[in-house]
This record gives sequence, structure tokens and C-alpha cells, in this order.
Amino acid sequence: MSNSPVVSILMPVYNTAPFLREAIDSILQQSFADFELIVLNDCSPDDADEILDSYCDQRIIRYKGEKNVGLANVLNVGLAMARGKYIARMDSDDISLPNRLQVQVDYLEQHPQIDLCSTAMKLFGELQSVSVLKPTMDEIKITALFYSPILHASSMWRREKFVVNNLFFDQHFVPAEDYRLWTLALLKGIQMTNLPDVLYKYRIHSANATKNTMLAKQKCAEVRRNYVKQIFPNATESFLNMTYCMDDYMENNPKMFWHFVEEIEKNNQSIQFFDPKLLHKRLHRTAQTITYNYLKTHPADLYLLGKLRPILFAKLLYNRIIPHPCEKYEKEIEQIIPLQAREIPSCLKVYYRSHYHYLKSKHLKNKSFTLLANNCNGTFLMYDMGLEYLTPIVNIYIPPKDFIRFLQNLDKYLSIDTFKFISTDGCDYPIGLLGDDVHVHFVHYATPDLAQRKWNERKSRIQYDNLFLMLTERDGCTYNDLLAFDKLPYKNKVVFTHKVYPEIKSSYYIGGCFDKNNPDEVGYLYEWKSKWSIKRWLDDFDYIGWLNRAH
Repeated sequence: MSNSPVVSILMPVYNTAPFLREAIDSILQQSFADFELIVLNDCSPDDADEILDSYCDQRIIRYKGEKNVGLANVLNVGLAMARGKYIARMDSDDISLPNRLQVQVDYLEQHPQIDLCSTAMKLFGELQSVSVLKPTMDEIKITALFYSPILHASSMWRREKFVVNNLFFDQHFVPAEDYRLWTLALLKGIQMTNLPDVLYKYRIHSANATKNTMLAKQKCAEVRRNYVKQIFPNATESFLNMTYCMDDYMENNPKMFWHFVEEIEKNNQSIQFFDPKLLHKRLHRTAQTITYNYLKTHPADLYLLGKLRPILFAKLLYNRIIPHPCEKYEKEIEQIIPLQAREIPSCLKVYYRSHYHYLKSKHLKNKSFTLLANNCNGTFLMYDMGLEYLTPIVNIYIPPKDFIRFLQNLDKYLSIDTFKFISTDGCDYPIGLLGDDVHVHFVHYATPDLAQRKWNERKSRIQYDNLFLMLTERDGCTYNDLLAFDKLPYKNKVVFTHKVYPEIKSSYYIGGCFDKNNPDEVGYLYEWKSKWSIKRWLDDFDYIGWLNRAH
């Protein structure tokens, strides 16, 4: 080991004897070996000394004071002892993964503009999850408005940069001493990042559960208030008090949180310490979540209902937390919350349908079928189910007679690799001729080249042993066309009709859905059944059962 190690690791020890050996071993087994491990025994009353005595590795530097001085003070002792280019933190009850130091040293060496980096960590023990914080400086500065933006235990920083800026821990802010240090560093322009790599295992047990204590909340509030006060020196006492009380607002008073959002955006306009767009996005997203959760138990708060985004308003309706509106009460709703009322129908449908199709798709066993439909009904069905398009007919319309002709000679037409594209006055999409008699309307394709490429790409995916056919009685479809479709030599086929045809086995009557301009034809099956309905007309047909017939 060189006289001055690359990394000085600070490990404070107090009442963690059951986990101490595992923590030390995880450091000694690092792939990066040029470090000193400064073990700071803050007069721990357990058998920490006996455990430390069992080690003879020269990289371990031990310190023990005459009395317990507290976490921040003992960390400052470690900072004074450190000789490394980088300072790394390590708690005495956690585990560093073997490549942690190597990854962080490599990152800081390759990014000289960055002064500090922490890593993602896996929580284990009494709570299990993964913690990954925002990586960019703009995001970190905003995160510091809420809580510590850096994961302290897995952090590593340039020692000289912190010394020059007189950045040390403050015992007054324990257990938020790290949060305080990071906010001071941000105000000094220290550049930070959070790496997405999970390189640290953070143990959760009763002795270290400080995050939810009243003291922790009080100290975090104090740090937050000081942070905002130094960013905005002309901030009013009212605004600073809002900052201090933010935890309470987030739990119990979303109205005040909305006022805080307005105040901080207003104060930031001139100074722009925070990126305005990012600040707006983050604060409003948080405010929406807080408001939604509050309204679950306080549904009559019209002010907050007016603040809620339509999609979240729709969730409250969906879960029957607030009464479901219908067309009868539409005017009353618009008087109370006019902006939301204009968008609720579409948002309700999006939200309801996502749940509706999620539940339906769970029952779909046959997911590798090819659906040949003469219009967009087939595309909507596959899209709603979240399925891969194993068919060339996607966002395409084929006239009924041409579609039946195509199906009668499927192998012939699918063997043709090149369309003849024709020009049609007033048509803003490509129309291709397959052979000389099948017109294929590429309704949602910009160019003939794109249409040709997508057709050939998708027709190679056809599952010939799992074919399903779908026709709709509209666009000039005649009774003779229905008969011809019914005679096709395919088992799985359906034609949607405007009335009952008992003699046509493949027909399915969609009651109530007819073309307004031609009542003898079926209407658009992909349209909603009504303004507030969660179903399209197509949902009247049990296509899940139909598709599952092959299984």
C-alpha cells in the first residue's frame, strides 16, 4: 500500500457488534485494494473492541475516544485523520459489494468535473427494497427540497474539494447530519451524482430506524428551511415556515402544499437556482399524488378536486370514491370543475379501458394467432390486448368483395411481393393493387415505400395453423358477400352484421350499432358505445372466447 492511499473509508462504530465483522470483511474483500479503513469506535458499549482485535490487516486504522461524542463529531475526527484522495463512507452494520470502491474510483477518475458520487443500494433485513436516487445536478438540487439527495452510506467524494470549502458534519443536525452536509455542498457548487449501480446493501433493523422519528423529521425540516433560506435570501417568513412544515403538508394538508409550490416557483423566477421546467414537473407531480391520496378520505373538497389532473380524477371515479357522474349530471359537474369536466370522459375511458383489457387479457390463452380483418377492428383488438401484430393487415382497409377474393386465394396473393400503387384524386394515403383485383388501402401509412415494407415484414409472421378471419357488413358489403364469406374453408371466422342472419353460421349481430347514413350497414365497431361507456361496440362480441377456441 502506498503512503497515501487512494481512498479513506470512514466507518463509525456504535452498538453494531452483531454485524461489525460482516461489514469489515466486505471492505477487506474489495477488488480495489488501495485504501485505508478508519474504524471510529465512539465508545461503543458492546464487544466491538474484541472483534477489531481479531484483525491484523494494516489497512485498518483504529480510533477510540475517551467518551461518546456523537456520530457527526466522530466522523469529523475521521475526516481529520484521512489521507486519501477520496473519502468513502461505510456503516458498521452494512455490506459493500466487492466492486463498489473500484466502480466509484473509476467514475471519479474519469469524470473530474464530478466531486461526489453515491451508488444505489439494496435494503435488506426488516425491510427489503432498492433505493435509487435522481442522478443529475438539477434533479439533486430539487430532491434536496424534500429529503437527503445523496445516499450517505454509499457515498464517495473528493477530500480536498470538501476541505477547501470548509464542509464538515454538524452534530446539531444528527440524525440528518448528511442531509445538512449535502445541502451546504450544493450551495457551494459541489457537483454530485447518484450512480444507478446497486453496490451497497443497507441493513434495516430496530437500532437504525431513525427516519420516522420525530427528531429526524424535526432536523430534516430545519435543514430544508436553512437550504431554502440561503437560496432565496429575500424569502418571507411565511414561505420559510411553509418549507419547514412541508412534511405535515404532504401528509395532512395538500392545500398548503399547493401554496408552497406556488411560492417556490415564484421565488425561483428571478434567481433560477432550480431548473424551472424540472422544478414545475417535479413539484406538480408530487402535489398531484398528495392531493389524490388525500381525496381518498376527503372526497368533498372541491378546491382540491379542481387541482386534480383529469386522469387522477378519473381514478377516484373508477374506485367509487367520489360519485360516478353520468350525462344527467354533466352540467352540474362542469359548473364545479369545468376544466376537468371537459377532459374526464376521455380520461375515464383511458383509465377504465386499461383495467378492463388487463382483466380480459388475463383470460386470453391463444396469443400467437393471425387475425385477418378487412378494416381497423382487428387492429384495435390486437392493440387493446397488447399483442404482437402477426398479420400484414394493420391499419389497413380492404373492400369486402376484394377481401373475400383475397381470402379465397390466400396463397396466391401472399406470394406477391410487390404492390402496384395507384393514384386516386382526393386520397391522402397510398392505395396498392395486389395482383390486379385486390385493392389495399394503407390508411395510416405516409408513403408507398413504408406501406410495402411493413406489409412484407408482417406477412412473414403469419401463423397459418392459427388463422382467424373478421369481416364487417358495411362499405357496400352485400348479402351475397356474406354468403361467400360463410363458405370460406376456414374454421375460425366471424362477420359482424346489422341484423340476425340465422342461415349464416359465421354472422354475429351487433345490436344497436348501425351506420347513421345507412341503417342497413353496421356502424364503426371501434367507437365507444356512449360518451361515458368503458366499452366499444366491438366488446359486445366475446373475442376472448372466440380466439381461445383454438386451444
